[in-house]
Amino acid sequence: MKKIQRIGLVLVLLFAAHSAMAAKLSPVRLVYASPQIRGSVYDQDLYTDINVHVDNMDGQPGSWSVYLRYHTNPGRPWLGPWPTMPMIQAGNYGTHRLYTATVPSANVCFEIIATWRSYSGLPLTETYRDNNDGSYYRVSAFARRPYSPAGAVGGHVGLVTARNFSRIDRSRPGSTLYNQYVEGEIVVPNLVASRIAGIRMTTDNWATSVDVPVSDWHVFSNGDEDLAWGAFDRLVAGRLTKPNKTVKFKVYFRDPVSGQVYWDSNFGQDYTVKAGETLQ
Repeated sequence: MKKIQRIGLVLVLLFAAHSAMAAKLSPVRLVYASPQIRGSVYDQDLYTDINVHVDNMDGQPGSWSVYLRYHTNPGRPWLGPWPTMPMIQAGNYGTHRLYTATVPSANVCFEIIATWRSYSGLPLTETYRDNNDGSYYRVSAFARRPYSPAGAVGGHVGLVTARNFSRIDRSRPGSTLYNQYVEGEIVVPNLVASRIAGIRMTTDNWATSVDVPVSDWHVFSNGDEDLAWGAFDRLVAGRLTKPNKTVKFKVYFRDPVSGQVYWDSNFGQDYTVKAGETLQ
């Protein structure tokens, strides 16, 4: 029986400060790219799952056409053709939509091309690209270091994943009360050993907020530069009979050289994860 083996991500993130701002305002961006091997050693099927977010354009009536333009020799992208592949919409989350595609290779160089067609007022067609500031994204099945996350958002700081969960309060035997937590992972450039990064979260729609830093870091290489992958977790509420807190948050990273703070705030809409759910 064939088994499915998941392998590490190698994703190039080469944004300068000005492009990080542009990425924050762009309505299209890479969220997740994961090269994988399916099957046995003697009968392998290599592929890459790619997920993309596009902004819902403030609810304006219109539609997106999202394509992946890729090359299966990331070391020599100037050789051979660059085929395009339509990405399929897999979810609509109010502020943004999720599009997915699977490339039949675990070594890929690619960019995302998204065209917005507005149906309100005068017809409007606008095309956007997320191509890693002209350097293209690259994934490879073989990371050079033991730690690498499942996916990453482009830019100086990015959210990998998050979930809002609860578990029985084990401090009281026989208790039916719950503690509720939020946890997730982020990726930042590995510039210095000491990093200031984490999430700023709220459970009351920003009437109050708290910063949750990341302290446990793992460094991995994407072949061109070192990145750092860290996890965060926070007790949201304790001793509840029915966990129901919704968490909103944004990710922050302070550049240790310039002191500038970069934010990943989901197109300015903030990330939202409801009780018992994983972020989409």
